[in-house]
Amino acid sequence: MTEPSLTIALSVVVTIGERRWRARRCLEALLNQDGSPPFEIIVMDHTPHLGGIDFNGLRYIPCPEAASICHAKALGAAQARAPVVAFLEDHCVPQAGWAAAIARAFAEHPEVSAVAYAFENLNPVNWVSRSFLLLAYGPWMAPVASGPIATPSWMNVAYRRVILAAELDLARFLACEGLFLHRLRQAGHRFWQAGDARVRHLNHPGLLGSARDSAVWQRLFAATRADVEQWGWPRRLLYFCAAVPLSPSIIAWRLSRRLWARPEMRGPLLRSLPLVLSVYTYGAFSEALGYVAGPGDPALTFWIETGDPRGEPE
Repeated sequence: MTEPSLTIALSVVVTIGERRWRARRCLEALLNQDGSPPFEIIVMDHTPHLGGIDFNGLRYIPCPEAASICHAKALGAAQARAPVVAFLEDHCVPQAGWAAAIARAFAEHPEVSAVAYAFENLNPVNWVSRSFLLLAYGPWMAPVASGPIATPSWMNVAYRRVILAAELDLARFLACEGLFLHRLRQAGHRFWQAGDARVRHLNHPGLLGSARDSAVWQRLFAATRADVEQWGWPRRLLYFCAAVPLSPSIIAWRLSRRLWARPEMRGPLLRSLPLVLSVYTYGAFSEALGYVAGPGDPALTFWIETGDPRGEPE
């Protein structure tokens, strides 16, 4: 994407897996970005046995040994050469001007440590798909105004590299990114919404896929939080007992409170609440297990993010 002699403004870390044509779609969109300063693309490939991605201008890094997609992202961030690291999943398609908007947000706001993208639906084929995008990225859905925000989204987000480099166990914190962002906010870091950094996100068109995705992450989040905060067994058991009856309504309430502040999102929120509650109820059992039995198999994160077809052709 850029000559080594040029100063690059942005390192984009893309995690890919067995859906190769989906990865190529994402990478083609990155390679066709317009009006951006020089940036690099770091491809972290968990399935190199399927053959490397042969586009020119990429830094291709096989990582079959990565224990989770969070581990792969942390490895990619460690390879970054730019002052800004933007994470992007392979089931996302950055729109024209995305890279320029991310670089501009950091350049114009030196006080900002992380920047959120504006999310659109890549496959608004049914109610489940539309509701899943709201569940995952509702507060940051386009159209959204640029400006300061309380917190950016998880998973697909851009950070200043010094913030990531300062965390000695970055992979573990990326497994519970909300906790990572909470700690940054407590330390005085500020966040920005880049309304012009548009990304189209591929969503589950089926209820089972939506629930399965959430369950894996809910268990990993719960286990990571209990581990990082060094919970004792009394607290773990309390949360284990409370997760199933209380967690779905608490998470839905937090999401609803944030979306209700955007009048244009109230209708979509009300239409999506049955799915939100169903998905988090299904995942509450996994969350409860996370508090007392650990994260399960973190490698599942690769399949749900880079292997699940999400309704697209196998």
